[in-house]
Amino acid sequence: MNTRRAPQRSTSVLLETLPCIVLLSGKEEEEEEEEAVRQDQKKKEFASMYLKSFSAVHLEFYRIAHHSRWSRSAAGVLEWASTQWRLYQPLGHQTFLLLLLLFPDGPAALPLAAHNLKPALPPIVKDKPFLVTWNAPTARCAAAYDVPLPLDSYGILANSQEAFVGGNITIFYYDQLGLYPYYVNTTVPPTAVHGGCPQNISLKGHLEKMTRDIAVAMTSPSFAGLAVIDWENWRPQWIRNWDKKNIYRDMSLLLVKQRNPHLSDYEAELEAKWEFETAAQSFMTDTLRLAQSLRPNGWWGYYLFPDCYNYDYLDDFEGFTGHCPPVEVQRNNDLSWLWEHSRALYPSIYMEEMLRTSPQGKKFVRAKVGEALRVAELPSAQHSLPVFVYARPFYTYTLKELSQTDLVYTIGQAAAMGAHGLVLWGDAEYSRNRTNCLKVHKYLTSTLGPYIVNVTRATELCSRHICNNHGRCIRRRMDSDAYLHLGPNPMEGISTLELANRTLSQQQKVKMEQEFACHCYKGWSGKRCLFKGHSVRLWADSWCIYGTVLSVLWIRYL
Repeated sequence: MNTRRAPQRSTSVLLETLPCIVLLSGKEEEEEEEEAVRQDQKKKEFASMYLKSFSAVHLEFYRIAHHSRWSRSAAGVLEWASTQWRLYQPLGHQTFLLLLLLFPDGPAALPLAAHNLKPALPPIVKDKPFLVTWNAPTARCAAAYDVPLPLDSYGILANSQEAFVGGNITIFYYDQLGLYPYYVNTTVPPTAVHGGCPQNISLKGHLEKMTRDIAVAMTSPSFAGLAVIDWENWRPQWIRNWDKKNIYRDMSLLLVKQRNPHLSDYEAELEAKWEFETAAQSFMTDTLRLAQSLRPNGWWGYYLFPDCYNYDYLDDFEGFTGHCPPVEVQRNNDLSWLWEHSRALYPSIYMEEMLRTSPQGKKFVRAKVGEALRVAELPSAQHSLPVFVYARPFYTYTLKELSQTDLVYTIGQAAAMGAHGLVLWGDAEYSRNRTNCLKVHKYLTSTLGPYIVNVTRATELCSRHICNNHGRCIRRRMDSDAYLHLGPNPMEGISTLELANRTLSQQQKVKMEQEFACHCYKGWSGKRCLFKGHSVRLWADSWCIYGTVLSVLWIRYL
């Protein structure tokens, strides 16, 4: 064994308040202390210099913002800047001024850099940046009870017969597309349908039947509507099959042990997990591949993907933050194979009654929509995926109407955050009897419909005014309370016709510019989406310059 003492090496001292590490060669303890004192003094001088810079320049900030945003004169900005450059000779002052030139919109513009978004796809209906679609079987209201729902009057897109299947939107449930495997839990032992587990199904047989099912449900090969697959019996990730879905783990484990009785419990579980997840991935991706080959213009995706799983308000209502658990965010990242094959995302923001008119409800929805928009950026495509948010006009499992506040928290928030649209889902209960039909009709005509017109019209005007109809408006800060509304009171009692014909006042235009920015459609770029062509990482370039400037500062002062 070699016991020779290793030569003493230099140590590293982490300066807590600076984002860098200063390497100190081996010195005497006294010299090290003196050096630390000098470094600490430099830090204090550096911080003091920046505070002085801010104090000296912050009043001028709004002048450069005024020059860049209102005079539209680059020469004017440079003329002003050159004067300030001579006035503020210290390097810190000049750097601060340079940052103002790089970001002439001031602090309001900086949060958008965090979005760093890919281009968006254009609306599926021209000049409708936020599309509201009806996905409830309510034709019976008119046919059986003479209570027609005037969906068209409020710009709500619906199938011709207000059915689940049609040219504008088609949703496939577990027994309507191919041979979806699942277990019936109500029997003892559970009954396997189509093999029960995805690893126990004939994929070839599934795809053959799926071809026939699509031909029947989507008769036109040019179908270009929303195409939603609603498979909820199991989830493709092993760890997410909890509670009643745990049966898919149990039965997968049983299948492995039947074939390999010699395996330990641990080994059998590893094998069962691998078999289940591999088969689930193949089943879901091959389904999307075939669907897109048969109806290539359809906006194919799975309902409830992605999900945020932020249901902890059930355990701690007062302390509920709404945030998606970090582990669930990572699990969504692990579903990259699914996002790569999806053409659209269909998250759900169904609201339970216990969230009624509460800050918790707003946080709940914001996190779910935000996570879907984050996931929309993950695929390798040169554009973000469209996000169509599923919502209900009533609280979950009831026929109690959403309050006006909760309409803002759901529909209003989805629009303001930049979703492509919203799907209003309902079941057969809506048209079960005349009483229910009248209830739906009254809510639609008195509250829901006018609010939808208000929001959709505001999104159109914002897109036109700020983005030149080449992008949709999104919040500059996703955690803000900025909404796309016509007027301060979105529920004001004015006619739908007046709402639809409204324009923006100058004050409203200014407010929209302050609170919203453009998410440009593919093929367009720039602050107002005026430039033909696109820059996927336009803001990243600006931040590279920002970082370079700061790096110069570190080198100069350290």
